[in-house]
Amino acid sequence: ELAIQYLPNATYIKSLYFNRGLAYQKIKKDREALQDYTQVLQIEPDHTKALINRGIIKYQQKQIRPACQDWIRAKKLGNQKAEKNVKKACQCCI
Repeated sequence: ELAIQYLPNATYIKSLYFNRGLAYQKIKKDREALQDYTQVLQIEPDHTKALINRGIIKYQQKQIRPACQDWIRAKKLGNQKAEKNVKKACQCCI
């Protein structure tokens, strides 16, 4: 019963972390954005948009393999943008 009671809060918190991550990413606060996207993924491991965005930041930081791991995971979940990123940048990891 507690899980059911707290589920709406988890969904709300996930949205807050994701939106704050977007804001941080937009103003180039990459460390903070990465932390927020990681929080989203702890709540919902299959959140493809968080995987995509976290991968973009990692890629920009020259962390190619970790970026590709996020994108490959998002691709397996059916995200089209991830598929494009994998084809373009992830020959190392597929």
